[in-house]
Amino acid sequence: MSDRKNKIFSIGSTTAPSMHGFLARKSAFIFLAIVIMAFFAYSSPVLAADGSELSISFLNQDPDPAEPGNFFKARFKVENIGLDSANNVEIEILPEYPFSIYQDSTVKKISSISPRQKDNEAVFIDYTLKADENAIPGSNEIKMRYRIGNGEWVKTEPWTINLREYTVLVALDSVIAEPQVVSPGESVKLKLRYTNLANTQAKYLDIKLGLVSVLSSTTSFSVTELPFSPAGGTNEIIFPLLKARESQTAEFNLVTDANAESKVYKIPVTFSYTDPTNTNYSKINYISLKVGQTPELVTTLDSTTLYQAGTTGEVIVKFVNKGINDVKFLYAKLKTSDDFDLISSPDMYVGNIDSDDYESVNYKLYIEPEANGKVILPLSIQYKDDKNKNYQTDVSLELTLFNKEEAIRMGLEKRNNLWVYAVVLLVLVAAFLLYRNFRKRK
Repeated sequence: MSDRKNKIFSIGSTTAPSMHGFLARKSAFIFLAIVIMAFFAYSSPVLAADGSELSISFLNQDPDPAEPGNFFKARFKVENIGLDSANNVEIEILPEYPFSIYQDSTVKKISSISPRQKDNEAVFIDYTLKADENAIPGSNEIKMRYRIGNGEWVKTEPWTINLREYTVLVALDSVIAEPQVVSPGESVKLKLRYTNLANTQAKYLDIKLGLVSVLSSTTSFSVTELPFSPAGGTNEIIFPLLKARESQTAEFNLVTDANAESKVYKIPVTFSYTDPTNTNYSKINYISLKVGQTPELVTTLDSTTLYQAGTTGEVIVKFVNKGINDVKFLYAKLKTSDDFDLISSPDMYVGNIDSDDYESVNYKLYIEPEANGKVILPLSIQYKDDKNKNYQTDVSLELTLFNKEEAIRMGLEKRNNLWVYAVVLLVLVAAFLLYRNFRKRK
């Protein structure tokens, strides 16, 4: 009896651990089943009641990465990996800032997707989206949901859209100087237009004119000053904000030194700015300002031997350079007129005229008898300045005509006194004859 009890006890003690293991394995199986069911419930492929099962994949974006302020396309692949057809499928994109739908519908409808319609036979859908121009570059999420027939909406996992971390480009695109050529001692207004070529803003656009440059070394330094000084302002202008695709014009008022040499001066312009990611940029451009004067060439009728109609004589035309620039390659041509005939050549090459100097040319003319009052001498002049810039101008010189009495009265012509001399001679001859006859009678 004692042995039987021990045997029964031994069997009982052996069986008890087996039951505990069985219960433990059953609990683990139930837990694993719950996890698997939860996983499939969250996963984008969903098995519908009719046996259809959808899988949605994000394929690509174009362009990749997208840019703030620009449009892009997001493309998705819709597959039916189930055993039955998926009918009346609706797929909705749920854009959030910084994305928005652009000229498109948020819901795409698919009438039917056959079972096992996947890979290259899948359905492909596109959405046209726009990124906000003030969006911060980087990775952003976009969400979607779908349903089959009148079933419940199912959310997919979020997709990642990349925004470009591109360089914000601000460029100097226009330089205007008023006047284009500034005289020594005079003022000039310099207008510099800057344009933000990017689709995102730039901050703290700082523009500086390099009117003074300092070169230093370990042993010495040198200072170079351009002959321009700010007038009523400084050599620096700051714009706090330059929006996407916006332009701003910086205006500098400068005065030129009175002793500035006539030539073209290069001015360094440094500008810096910051993009939305607080990246700093700094660039330098060179612009030019021309110091000098437009040649002051004065053309006059210096002298003439022509005062009356119906006569032949010469006119002397004088060219005076009153400016600070030299005149080069001066060429003059006297045009035809009904009031005179040109006896000499109409074309005269004068050559170069230095500052504060003059040159003259002669023309020989015959004044028509019908000419009266003033005769216009039309003169065409061509020349270059000391920078080889071409100039062309037409000048009308006036030749004044007088009648005989006016010319005599003004001392331009001597009166003809021959008849006076003849009368005096006749009187003297008559007196002599009377005197001789009187002597004979006496």
